[in-house]
Amino acid sequence: MSMSGSGSGSSDNEPSAKKLKFLMSESELELESESELESENSDNESLTKKPKIVQDPITDELAHLEATEEAALKAIIWNRCSYILELCKKLSNQLYHRVLDRAAMLVCLIYDKDDLYRMGHSRIVYEQRSKFWDELEQDLEQFPNVRGPLYEACKWIVCKKVDHDRYSLLNENDVAALLSMYRSCPDRKPYLDFDDKEVVKDFDDKEVVKSAFDDDIQEAIRKAKLFPRLTVDQYTCLLIEMARGESQEWLDLLLTKAVETIDIASYGLDASSIEDLMGIFTDCSAYEELYRDIEFNLLSILICKKVMVQREAQQSVMPFNLLFTIEFLEGPSSLGDFDSSKVAEYRCRDEEAASSVDIWDLIKVAELRRKAEGSRFITRDHFLWAFDQGGCGLRTAFKDELASRMAAEGHPPYHIYRTALTLANAEQQPVQAEHLAFAVVFGKIFDFSEEEVKEMQEDFQSFKTALRMRCVSPPNDWFMVSSEERLKSGLWDDF
Repeated sequence: MSMSGSGSGSSDNEPSAKKLKFLMSESELELESESELESENSDNESLTKKPKIVQDPITDELAHLEATEEAALKAIIWNRCSYILELCKKLSNQLYHRVLDRAAMLVCLIYDKDDLYRMGHSRIVYEQRSKFWDELEQDLEQFPNVRGPLYEACKWIVCKKVDHDRYSLLNENDVAALLSMYRSCPDRKPYLDFDDKEVVKDFDDKEVVKSAFDDDIQEAIRKAKLFPRLTVDQYTCLLIEMARGESQEWLDLLLTKAVETIDIASYGLDASSIEDLMGIFTDCSAYEELYRDIEFNLLSILICKKVMVQREAQQSVMPFNLLFTIEFLEGPSSLGDFDSSKVAEYRCRDEEAASSVDIWDLIKVAELRRKAEGSRFITRDHFLWAFDQGGCGLRTAFKDELASRMAAEGHPPYHIYRTALTLANAEQQPVQAEHLAFAVVFGKIFDFSEEEVKEMQEDFQSFKTALRMRCVSPPNDWFMVSSEERLKSGLWDDF
């Protein structure tokens, strides 16, 4: 899970002698046999050849990911706050540590593990993307190229699923990015020459950081990790606000919490020293200008995260947009009998559908919920949550139908998209939220025969009636509570 930590290993996990022999190669076993023979021939002679212990690849991956996470945390703090940290260190060691602690707390609150792995360019993530691309190319050779490689790629991903053991780090955005590249450049491998360098190289290149600040930043991160994280609901609310950009309530609250205990006047700073270091030529007091600079540097942490959230939320909608293009612009030509005369009709419906942003917004909300929970892919449950927050209680209204379909799914929700788009196309309507709602509740497969589409249309009419009769608008009390109550001040106490 992206937001959760991992425990440390124990001596119980150390391999036994038998297990070590099993992990050894034949040549290593031969060396061991030779050593045993030498020992038997001479009791006074110590073993000169010892078997090598083969390192557990899982342990190696976890260590690498932990190093990647720590390096990314350090890099965010330094890249966003280096100016103010260097300035405060020259003015007051106490002020410097207070600002650093606040920056570390803010970074640890809003960046999850998935963010950090990708910001740190983890070789494991890149290797899994490359391996998945290779498998995609190899397996798609067996499919007839009727609807284009993207359509078949989506179907392949749904039917075959994304093996968790081999692709444990790939998530919704990774697969969406691969599909986008596969659509535009199917003959070009995007991760051909990944340069596997030390994950901390970019950070270590700054000698000043390593020598003067690295230990302090690492200690601040260690302290920040001891404090509670945002809850799933709190983190979801923050991500939604960042993605929509309609409100600054959460961002303002987090910034206020970060700077409210930094009382510059209490550190006995000399105003002339501040003015000399900052080169102040304004009417503001030196203390006010320093406070503003601290606030601005901490704000830049939030802005950087906001841009990332908006970019990834947009990326998560890409597979739906690509399938939408195939269904509405390229036509329902599952047998290759594409009718070019219908292009104008599809484009017209495309324009009508584009005016309705419900589908795109619902997908983004489901994606943000997925991210807050730390899940790999958007599942039915994430869509149900999104519909619930929109005032349509699908989970309650169709609980019997959903009961048998709520298991975790090891692939992105392209079968749900395909069901909604096929239904809207058959109904000769722009795709609407009710088509997606039907797909969330009943979607099972990716391809549909003509008879199955007709049956689906009949079921959809009954579904719309039930939707009007059963769905209620549950009170969104949690979202009506003020941010001050949602993000308790105790989260920052004693830090």
